Amino acid sequence: MLSKERLNRILGLSLPIIGAMISQNVLNLVDTAMVGTLGNAALAAVGLGGFALFMFQALILGISTGVQATSSRRKGEGRFDRLAVPLNAALLIVLLAAPVLSAFWYFLTPYIYPYLIADPEVIEQGVPYLQVRTLAIIFVGMNYSFRGYWNAVDHARLYMSTLVVMHGLNIFLNYVLIFGHFGAPALGVYGASVITALTAQNTREVRAIHDAPPEFIAQQIDAVFDDIRIDAVKIGMLSRPEVIEVVAAGLERHRVTRMVLDPVMVAKSGDRLLAPEAVAALRERLLPLATLVTPNLPEAAVLLGEDTMVDETEMADACRRLLALGPEWVLLKGGHLKGPESTDLLMGDEKSRRLSAPRIATANTNGTGCTLSSAITAGLAQGLDVIEATARAKDYVTAALKAADRLDVGAGHGPVHHFHGNW
Repeated sequence: MLSKERLNRILGLSLPIIGAMISQNVLNLVDTAMVGTLGNAALAAVGLGGFALFMFQALILGISTGVQATSSRRKGEGRFDRLAVPLNAALLIVLLAAPVLSAFWYFLTPYIYPYLIADPEVIEQGVPYLQVRTLAIIFVGMNYSFRGYWNAVDHARLYMSTLVVMHGLNIFLNYVLIFGHFGAPALGVYGASVITALTAQNTREVRAIHDAPPEFIAQQIDAVFDDIRIDAVKIGMLSRPEVIEVVAAGLERHRVTRMVLDPVMVAKSGDRLLAPEAVAALRERLLPLATLVTPNLPEAAVLLGEDTMVDETEMADACRRLLALGPEWVLLKGGHLKGPESTDLLMGDEKSRRLSAPRIATANTNGTGCTLSSAITAGLAQGLDVIEATARAKDYVTAALKAADRLDVGAGHGPVHHFHGNW
């Protein structure tokens, strides 16, 4: 039978560790809930990456036990001047071994990940996530070294307190970065604008369009570029040939290298936003400058001068013909097709991706295409490649559509919920 003193000793050592592990699990649950708002692919990538990281770290997890056993023995022997020697030795081992392990797993991750899951979208998001996490192995090793030492010298509560503070900070930073609070934008960028036209519209109709004078548009472009570092540009509604020309000239003048072209032609209400004579100018002046063009099926049909596509085979063929007009990539949005899923095709000269998500039953779809192209542009501005930026944007828009019915705006096609992560 355990004496009361012995029981207190055991509880004094074990309870802080149990508390720290509970804190870790709470962190994992909260992180999962927050990452889940970014879409299924992001959630799967983080979950699988966390599991793989635990396996990667298994080589150094035993260091805590070694430090604790050695330091405890020295304490029992009364060798207090030698208590920290095992800790120092462990830290030295971590400093020497962890960078090698991190480099090994970092470069091996792209080859290992496809064996864990076949979904290309999860692989695209999961590989860079896991690679960044592997760089933290050195800090995990240090954490376990100190845990062993603090347990040996009866400071287990210090370990628990440190870990709880770290976990709280982790949750706070994730909350800020994922949901865009405290001045951090939801997708990590800040937008500047050039107004090319004003519309008098609501959720049911477009009543009037007032085009800005071309010379004023040029002045806006120069004013923005002369003062602000522009990392990527998204172009939406351009209603007239002369406006398209002045925008194209501005892009060339300021040497824009990342540009997403959303060829807005018809409003959600069905009202036409692009003059028929402007289609040729859009095709000839802006498509060759575009990093990515994002038409829906009717817009692609207008650009190609043919009937609207009716299946994915025709969509793929249309993508190839649109690429021949000059853009680096084409994202052909298949939302107008029927079926339980909304499937988009992303195609470049050498790579292509099929991006599919469950079709959301909601009337609040106003701004879906504009939101998608803007979210892609945000990703490009952050340095993501086109495939990564498009996959992330697809998840973001899907989540915004799922939350759209929380809003009650107008009697027609209401907006998607851009701030679904906030309220």
